[in-house]
Amino acid sequence: MNLVLMSVMWICSSVNYQIINIYLKYVPGSEYLNISIAGLSEISAHLCVGALFVKLGPRLTFIVGYLITIAGGGCLIFQNTFASNEILVAAFVLLAKFGASMTYCCC
Repeated sequence: MNLVLMSVMWICSSVNYQIINIYLKYVPGSEYLNISIAGLSEISAHLCVGALFVKLGPRLTFIVGYLITIAGGGCLIFQNTFASNEILVAAFVLLAKFGASMTYCCC
C-alpha cells in the first residue's frame, strides 16, 4: 500500500511540475525573465523543503507542498477576472511552481 501511495504522489508531483513548466511560456512578460524567476522560485523551494523535511517529516512536508500548489493553482482558475494585472498572474504561477518543486524534491 505504501508503494502504491508513494507512486501516486510521485506521478501527481511530476505532472504538476511539468505542466507548470509548460504554462510558463504563456505567462505575460518576457519568456526568459519568467523562466529565470521560476528557477529562483525552484531553488528557494529546494532550500525550504530540506528544512521542512527535517522538522515536519515527509507526510507533513507533502501536505504543505500540495497546499501551496493548490493555493497557486486555485488562484489561476480565476485569472481572467484579474487578467489586466500581469504581476498577480505571474505570482500565482510562481506560487504553484514553488509548491510543485517542494513536492517533487520531497519525492
